[in-house]
Amino acid sequence: MKKLLLLIGFSLVLAADYLSDCEDSKIAAACYNQGVLTYNQNDFDNAKKYFLQACDGGVSNACYNLAVIYANEKDDNNASKYYKKVCEDGNYEACFYAGLSAKNDDKISLFKKACENNIKESCYQLAFIYKEQKDEQNAMIYAKKACDSNDLNACAMLGNFYTKTNVNLAIKYLSIACSSKISNSCYNLASVYYQEKNYEKANALWNQECDNKDAYACNNLGVLHHQNNKSLAKMYYKKACELGNQTACKNEELLK
Repeated sequence: MKKLLLLIGFSLVLAADYLSDCEDSKIAAACYNQGVLTYNQNDFDNAKKYFLQACDGGVSNACYNLAVIYANEKDDNNASKYYKKVCEDGNYEACFYAGLSAKNDDKISLFKKACENNIKESCYQLAFIYKEQKDEQNAMIYAKKACDSNDLNACAMLGNFYTKTNVNLAIKYLSIACSSKISNSCYNLASVYYQEKNYEKANALWNQECDNKDAYACNNLGVLHHQNNKSLAKMYYKKACELGNQTACKNEELLK
């Protein structure tokens, strides 16, 4: 759950003064602070009321807090509306959140704005969108940008792209992802080593994944040992079969 932004730091006054300054004097900053106080008392309806007054009065943080409340309430339309408003005010994290609920070109535009301002999650989202659209060039551009900002899922994606074109870069980026246990990255890294006939490294990585109950890795270990150590191959096929890999079940039958 995303958190609200905090009280505005102006001269210390009592909570009652926030309320009177908001309702009687229409001071937007006081409405904002009254919104924070009522939110902290779990009075979300009044919190929204005060944040709306503050947002309409030009307090951008109040618009952000409204978006957070609406998002927590699963009101995506209003959440998106206020995130977009704050995004236009230069809060690029809000651009990312607005992008999550936007559609098509609007989604890409919002993510680009956030990505260009160092919100790494947006760069990864762009990479994922372009990957789905079969636009590998743009997918790789944004995956690299996200990976360079330490988004490890993006490193895994980038490594997978490079398996087709550049083995050394595939190994580089998949190794980064594998070292942080990103899903399937160690398995895919082992596959690269296998294709490069580095069976020792492939064996070590697939063993690691097989121990983590990856049926495909266990089957691949069986294939790796099929010619030279049939008893070991059979053991791996049996484990993969028990984990639900039907190909491994057939491979085990071949050794009986």
